[in-house]
Amino acid sequence: MASKKSTNKNVKEENSLENKYFKVSLDTFLYNAGIVGFIQVLENSKAEKDKDYIIEGENLSVSKKFLKKSDLSQLYIDSMIKKFGDKSTISETFKNIEYLINKKDIEEDEFNEKIDAIIYYLSSASIKTGCETLQSKGLKIKIQENINNIKKNKKDVDKIKKYLKEIQNDYKNKEVKQTLLMKNIMYNKIRLFWENKSFLLPANSKNDLKEEFYKSFEEPLKSIIEETKGKYNCITCGMETSNDMDTTFLFEVGVDTGRKKSAFWNCNPDSFICPLCNFIYACSPIGFIEIGNNNLVFVNYNDSIEYLMKMNASEEFKENIKSKNEKYLFY
Repeated sequence: MASKKSTNKNVKEENSLENKYFKVSLDTFLYNAGIVGFIQVLENSKAEKDKDYIIEGENLSVSKKFLKKSDLSQLYIDSMIKKFGDKSTISETFKNIEYLINKKDIEEDEFNEKIDAIIYYLSSASIKTGCETLQSKGLKIKIQENINNIKKNKKDVDKIKKYLKEIQNDYKNKEVKQTLLMKNIMYNKIRLFWENKSFLLPANSKNDLKEEFYKSFEEPLKSIIEETKGKYNCITCGMETSNDMDTTFLFEVGVDTGRKKSAFWNCNPDSFICPLCNFIYACSPIGFIEIGNNNLVFVNYNDSIEYLMKMNASEEFKENIKSKNEKYLFY
């Protein structure tokens, strides 16, 4: 039998851990993908395992101190770009630009085909609004102007290469590259899972995407770090919180507590989530495996977080499902 002294010590250690860390556990497939994605965000930030975050079976504990000091919005953006940037159409577009600039002898048909693709992708509404946002912040970029110049001079190869070089130079700016890549990732990857919130709310399309993510996800999370209790209990992790966030923004999962009150007992909505789970759900796309062109898969073998991470990093599994044609699959 444990002594009273040792029991009191264990209780104190548990209370200390609870005060210093947030704790969540594996749950539904989308939330589990979010946990895997969230851990990738932590790993990309150089967070120390067993100090800044602790994995124990199905449980993940995250240091409140680490979250408080971190630029979570930038870490999220960096993780999205690291995961999906290289295969994005914007990345491919700028590879084509570099190819055309450096290629000396090229067939006319190939040249025209690549130019048409460059015009198409850089003329999209999302890229245009991205450029407008950057210009409103004082960046003197001329991507859209040069695309229009290319349209007017499609028979003049030398002029086209000149305009392509100017577009390429604009893209070398870190903020320009980040914005254009994220604009592409937002609509081709993130919007498969959630929308109508943060930078995916139509009214915010011309706003700075990092600022919008901060307001919707990072700021609420940091606001509860010092919070001890609240009016609501998170339906996913059970945390007491004063925030009444719902899951409306999630596809096929969310419930609109503002408009669908009849789904709740006595029409009193109680399916709220805490800001930490809100952030974790936002990370769900990062937890998925990208297979081929726009195919996303998540393997929900949830015996433990470590095993879940291992399965969703398996090259063998990727090879086995490359023949699938579904947009995204859940296992």
